[in-house]
Amino acid sequence: RLFTIACQAKCSASVKSLKYIGGFKKSKFTEILRGVNNCVKVINTSDILHIYTWILNRIWVKLHLEMTGNKIIKNALISVFHKDGLGKIAQKLSQLGVRIYSTGGTQKFIEDKGISVKKVEDLTSYPSILSGRVKTLHPKVFGGILARREEGDDQLELEKYDIPKFDLVIVDLYPFEETIASTNNESEIIEKIDIGGVSLIRAAAKNYRDVLIV
Repeated sequence: RLFTIACQAKCSASVKSLKYIGGFKKSKFTEILRGVNNCVKVINTSDILHIYTWILNRIWVKLHLEMTGNKIIKNALISVFHKDGLGKIAQKLSQLGVRIYSTGGTQKFIEDKGISVKKVEDLTSYPSILSGRVKTLHPKVFGGILARREEGDDQLELEKYDIPKFDLVIVDLYPFEETIASTNNESEIIEKIDIGGVSLIRAAAKNYRDVLIV
């Protein structure tokens, strides 16, 4: 009710006292409210209500998460070499309504379990290239991991470039030690030097406040 009153008052002191609201900087939120109020004469009441509802919903979600300390996992990125137990994890995520993104063998493994999964290459518009050397190294993947939820500008850029926010990253590394212990083939050993997996772990760890890394 407080925020409804604040909106009707065209961004009252109650709203101005907050630095960030629903992922937007205060200034951005103020601009949105002014824009909505300026459009009252040309947009019908129903549309205005939808716009206000959308804004207030963002505010409520943010405040709820801050009060409870909970994070909502909506999108998960899964890319692993070892797939033991992965079926149960993917099944549970799917049951909870989490959207799963994956690549290559991991994607096929999940699909074979009858679980819905989105291809990373459909997100990036690039296929896995260089014999699998480059699969996830793309701004649409790392942008979704590194974006700070409290930074309004970060959120605006995600919307601008249509980048999903990744809340969960499940990844492991190529079995390098096992490889060098079992072969002297230089080419085979080199191919087990992990690039993408290490990068995903570091990116998710850097943004640990918003992303869970497994």
